[in-house]
Amino acid sequence: MNLPLLSMLVFLAIAMFPALQLVMRSINQPEDSQVIKRTGKIRVAVIAIAMVGAHLAMGYWAIDTLGTAAAYTEAVEWVIPTIVTISLLLVTGLSLLVLATSTHVNQLLRQSNTELESKIRARTEDLQQSRDRALNSEKLLQDIMDSVNAVILVKDLHGSHLLVNTAYERATGLTKAGVLGNKDIDLFPRQIAERFMADDKEVLSSKQIRSTEEKVPHQDGSEHYFWTHKVPLRDSKDRVIGVVGVATDITELKQKERELLEAKKQTEQAMNAKSMFLANMSHEIRTPLNGIMGLANLFYRTSLTRQQKDYLRNILFSAESLMVIINDILDFSKIEAGRMEIRTTPFKLDEIFDNLRAMLSGTASEKGLELLFHCSPDLLQTYVGDPIRIGQIILHLCGNAIKFTEKGHVILSVKQVGRRGEIADLIFEVEDTGIGMPKERQEVLFEPFKQADSTSSRRYGGAGLGLAICKKLALLMGGDIQVVSQPAKGSTFQFQVSLPVKSPSEVNRLNGLSVLIVEDNPASLQTLATSMRDLGAQIRLAGDGRQALEVLQTGHDFQVLMTDWQMPELDGRQLLRKLQSAPQLKPSKVLVLTAYGEEIDSAEMHELGINKVLSKPIMPDQLVNALAAEDISDTNIRGISNGLDTDLTGIRIILAEDNEVNQEISVEMLKDVGAEVLVANNGAEALNLATHEDWDIILMDIQMPIMDGCDATRHIRANSNIPKRPIIALTANVLEADIERYLRLGMSAHIAKPINFEQLFTVILEQLEAYGLHREKRQGYAGQTTSEPAQDESAISAIKLPDKLFTIDRTRGLPNAASKPASYIKALKIYQKTEKDFAAELDTILAKNNLSQARELVHSLKGASGNLGMTVVFKLAAKIEGYLLKNTAVSDADFLELKKLTEASVTDARAIIALNQNVTISVKNKDYLDAKRELLSCLQQSAFISEELIESYRLSARTRIPDKDLDEIVSALEVFDYDEAQKLLDQTG
Repeated sequence: MNLPLLSMLVFLAIAMFPALQLVMRSINQPEDSQVIKRTGKIRVAVIAIAMVGAHLAMGYWAIDTLGTAAAYTEAVEWVIPTIVTISLLLVTGLSLLVLATSTHVNQLLRQSNTELESKIRARTEDLQQSRDRALNSEKLLQDIMDSVNAVILVKDLHGSHLLVNTAYERATGLTKAGVLGNKDIDLFPRQIAERFMADDKEVLSSKQIRSTEEKVPHQDGSEHYFWTHKVPLRDSKDRVIGVVGVATDITELKQKERELLEAKKQTEQAMNAKSMFLANMSHEIRTPLNGIMGLANLFYRTSLTRQQKDYLRNILFSAESLMVIINDILDFSKIEAGRMEIRTTPFKLDEIFDNLRAMLSGTASEKGLELLFHCSPDLLQTYVGDPIRIGQIILHLCGNAIKFTEKGHVILSVKQVGRRGEIADLIFEVEDTGIGMPKERQEVLFEPFKQADSTSSRRYGGAGLGLAICKKLALLMGGDIQVVSQPAKGSTFQFQVSLPVKSPSEVNRLNGLSVLIVEDNPASLQTLATSMRDLGAQIRLAGDGRQALEVLQTGHDFQVLMTDWQMPELDGRQLLRKLQSAPQLKPSKVLVLTAYGEEIDSAEMHELGINKVLSKPIMPDQLVNALAAEDISDTNIRGISNGLDTDLTGIRIILAEDNEVNQEISVEMLKDVGAEVLVANNGAEALNLATHEDWDIILMDIQMPIMDGCDATRHIRANSNIPKRPIIALTANVLEADIERYLRLGMSAHIAKPINFEQLFTVILEQLEAYGLHREKRQGYAGQTTSEPAQDESAISAIKLPDKLFTIDRTRGLPNAASKPASYIKALKIYQKTEKDFAAELDTILAKNNLSQARELVHSLKGASGNLGMTVVFKLAAKIEGYLLKNTAVSDADFLELKKLTEASVTDARAIIALNQNVTISVKNKDYLDAKRELLSCLQQSAFISEELIESYRLSARTRIPDKDLDEIVSALEVFDYDEAQKLLDQTG
């Protein structure tokens, strides 16, 4: 193809492209009318230029084709017009097309403008509505915030306030206008503002809610407390953009809290006062009660007539009744104060029943009641719980049943009603045939100080606390108590408790033993029959002696006859006498069942062929043991031995007790079981014995003169030279807090007064075992029963004596000073210094008729003289003190004799001191400051201070402090007044 033709085609293409583009844009994008107008003109110009170029190219092509100018001229004549015509047509067509398109575009543009204006108006209306809604929402939000009582605030990231409500204005006294846009530092004191800002910063950094108590000052000077929650404020993209705070005014709550704290403080003070009162009351009652019960028990062990024993039993019963009331009051107080603790320990039900038998049988027998126990042998296993509290509940229920029953029976039974793994659900049931009670009285029965009947307190005694305590104890153990009763038809109390089972039952079976049971009381007969069947025996029953004879005459071969002793018409004695005349009818073994207190002497037992006498009520293990005690043919019965080991032979016991009655009782009981007793009249004497004597255990009274049991224990435990051995607290203080304090001081156990000596012996043995003090280690003391310390002959001979002595026996006094002559001489010096004015002090006290102070003075003289071997002074002082304790008049002759003997003892002490000036304590030379530091250390730790240390300090201080001050310090140390000694030492250089 030649060049002109190619050029023509190119120009034509150039012309066609913008034309087509213009057409297509007008069709596809009519809304862009302004752009179409502007670009349409340009495109038409481009088309025109392209067409001119095409024409020229066509001319050149024609010339090139025709080859001559003439040909060209000829061509021009028809080609050029043709081209021009085509071009004009094309341009015209394009122009018309553009014009039409422009018209269409203008129409579309007008339409678009109309639509756009409509949309703009609609959008403007929408924006206005949105703005109105926003304004309304902001107002609504503000209204909502203002309607809320809680303080609400909103801050930005910089801490400026964006929103606050009316409650904020009320809380601070500030206005919204003054708050918005400002920071905390602009509104509050710096210290408070910095705390607010620190909280905000923590919320922003942690992005977590923060709750805190804030104190906000008011413009009027008052302060309000708020509980504030601050949360991070987030935007739509979950970015933290500020803090929102909501605070509740708790000022009134804080005031209430302060009032409650004050009320709590007053309540605690009242509780402490009540506890102190109860503790003191308990102590003051228990101490003489211990003497009453102890002496009655000692007296009961002597040879007495039956009437005298009855009197003593009544004394003991009255004392025990008083003890029940004391314990009830203390228990109720502890429960109300939330201080009652339920302890857990392994135990067996038969142990509880044995204790109940001992405590209840006498009372039931005296009233002619049948007291019956029923416990399945399968339940004689080891449980885990609080046997003391369980026994306390059952004892009270049974005691009440006996109290309110005039005739008939009281039955205590226990049964298992469920088992969940190792947990057994038990019900203890106490059924009586007593007075019963109506429904309305049952509803208030377990409330404090309520009685079953309005006259019950006067008729039957009691404070109305027992059942309330039982109910609370049962609830504390996860159980409960209910009652079913009808007036004049008796009552049934049920105590439910769930207990873990520690070990399975080991039931001894009677393996088909053939037994005839003779009992006139139907309830007792049924209980015995059930127990024997449970044990596997084959039984026959007889309601009295005549029925028993009839059964025996049938020819049945019984192995055992169990018969009640007291029965109408034909009793147990008469039945056995009849069988003596018909030996072929008599079973090989005979057990007699008696009520409490009924005695059958050994001669009658032998005469009637009785193998065993059992006291009611009877437990299954008691039956098994009784039958196992004798060899019964064709049976295989294993007996159970439950003896208590109370042999204390060879055990050396320090008894610290200031009450002479209690001393007498305790020494007697302890000697009866083989113990050797060293008596201390106060804590200082106990400390001295513990320091210088060989001992195994200390029985420590708490409240004693000169030095009490707590201080003595503290000194003993702090002295490394005294061996670590058991110390048992003997005290009438039985509150839990007191017991815990004794244990913290280093005491090993606690026994409450009045003393249960069986319990005391058990605890002594347990403590000896715990401390590894086995009895074989004490064999060197076996057989010694004297309470006097061993004597050291060489030490005794080292003390020079005057020609005449009236009151002092050095052989008795020296061992109490650890057989050290120097210590004994020093003790005499102290005695003559403290007792030289005894007569004048006693006269002054008696002139004021202050018998309490006189007793204290005589008690102090008794202790001091006894320790130094002044036997005549000691005995007379003890006699007079006993009179004063009993408020018995003391004769003037006794007082005069005591004053004379005391003056004589002081004279004797001075004479011995004068002859033994060279007897000194061997001490190490110490620097004054070293000795003082050592003394102060001992005082601060309440540690024992040896005589050597006191003497070392005295010698080193002679040139440092005045003699008067030194004497005061040494005197305070010698009489164990450590507080005074420390105060005086602190005042010296």
